Amino acid sequence: MKPSAGILRAAMAVALAACSSDHASAQRPDSGSGGAGPDAQDAGPPADSDAASPAGDGGGSFLCTNLNFADCGTFTDWTAASTDRTILFKNYEYDPRCVQVRPGQSVAFMGDFTVHPLTQACGPADVIERRLSLDAGPGADASAVFTLPAAGLYGYYCFDHGNPQGAAMSGAILVAP
Repeated sequence: MKPSAGILRAAMAVALAACSSDHASAQRPDSGSGGAGPDAQDAGPPADSDAASPAGDGGGSFLCTNLNFADCGTFTDWTAASTDRTILFKNYEYDPRCVQVRPGQSVAFMGDFTVHPLTQACGPADVIERRLSLDAGPGADASAVFTLPAAGLYGYYCFDHGNPQGAAMSGAILVAP
């Protein structure tokens, strides 16, 4: 049985509220308004997304302010222990685009990272490193696995064909307890 969009939004709100108290220092600074500033909703990371992360890996180290990142109104439930959690990408899309896991579970991405460099837009932890093809040249599939430690919403996108606001080639992973 699939949960309704209202239940998922409520779970996302609870997860984000829990994360914001634990990861307040990880939020992106705003223009001084004492929280998510008016420009934080759609601004995404700086143009040089390496500046968003001290490690320089291009990941998002601030909370997703858009609860509907990448138009994810519903999420494919991947919380069962035996689930294959592999997001495939090709032809300018992720499949599936919106998934739900539990804290501590891993998600794999498989596709051509040379053509579609994976980048994290936002999230309670900086875990999805910017990926280019590590194991194969252009046109060949490679995979990368990331463990999502904290509850919250993790937005990701193709650096060349998506954007940090969740448009075009992008997706989201909801980590809910």
